[in-house]
Amino acid sequence: MQKAFDVISFVVGSDKAVELMRVLGEVGFEIVQNHTALLVRSDNPWPPDWAERFWWKYPRRIGKAGALRKLDTIRKAGKVPFEKIESAVMRYAEIAVGMEAKFIKHPETWLSKGCWDDDSSVIAPNGHPPGASVFDLGDNLRREVRDG
Repeated sequence: MQKAFDVISFVVGSDKAVELMRVLGEVGFEIVQNHTALLVRSDNPWPPDWAERFWWKYPRRIGKAGALRKLDTIRKAGKVPFEKIESAVMRYAEIAVGMEAKFIKHPETWLSKGCWDDDSSVIAPNGHPPGASVFDLGDNLRREVRDG
């Protein structure tokens, strides 16, 4: 499969071209340079603010360094578009409203397990994973017996 390239005309070697190459490389573009132009692959670009967008939308902000390292690995692999991850995070955040923090996955775990592909319908309406409600009932019954 041939890669699609966009041509960006800059004087190669100029300060602007060097800075542009640095920034585009950081956000996952492949750059090929010839004597008159920069060729930039743009078939799966992530937005420049991908890390911040993920972090502030994820419902449990813990373990930031590890989560962003994992997200960067996913970005560099180029197999998952950012839009897919972002929309899955937003669905997960909606499900997590009112959920106890211990039932919300750490972001690094969520990324490592590829949870952007999960079926969100497996979360029970009470916000707990399947089966958790049985334990909740037992805890409630113990409290009622203890408290009279």
